Amino acid sequence: MAKKPAAKAIDQSASAAGGSSMMMTILQVAGFGCFAIALTVMVAGMHDLGFVDLTHSLHVMIVPMLVLIILSVSLYSFASGKNAAARHAGHTAALEKQKEELEQKIAATEARMETYLGPTHTALIEENEGLKAKLEEIRRQEEEKINAEIAGLRAQNTELQDKITNWAVGTVETAISDETRSAA
Repeated sequence: MAKKPAAKAIDQSASAAGGSSMMMTILQVAGFGCFAIALTVMVAGMHDLGFVDLTHSLHVMIVPMLVLIILSVSLYSFASGKNAAARHAGHTAALEKQKEELEQKIAATEARMETYLGPTHTALIEENEGLKAKLEEIRRQEEEKINAEIAGLRAQNTELQDKITNWAVGTVETAISDETRSAA
């Protein structure tokens, strides 16, 4: 069933892409046929066909057949390009149509989900946002409290280091002065 709408889209877009695909197919066949005939006549004119005695009549046709070969290959290429463009445009149109249908289905499904969930879902979302805000505020307050405690501990640590340094210096000075007194 999916093939028929895609085929219709291809046919519709083929006319928009530069002509009907049937006409381009006919041009392809004509171009290939002209190429085959011209190549045959050209090769026959280039070879010695003395047994049929066509050499004198066909050797004149070599240059026109070369031109016909070039024209027929050009016609075949043109028709092939138009057919490919028409098929591509058709596929693109079919994909766009499928994309739109899919987006409509998604929107309809979302709307149905909203109706199933109802106002309680909206209330839960709002409550969740409020709880998130409260949680963030509590986290921020706790972080400030921890930072204040860390600053207080660092101050106490500095104070203790100063006391230890003073005590150590005082102890060493006392020991040195006691040694110098006892030595004197």
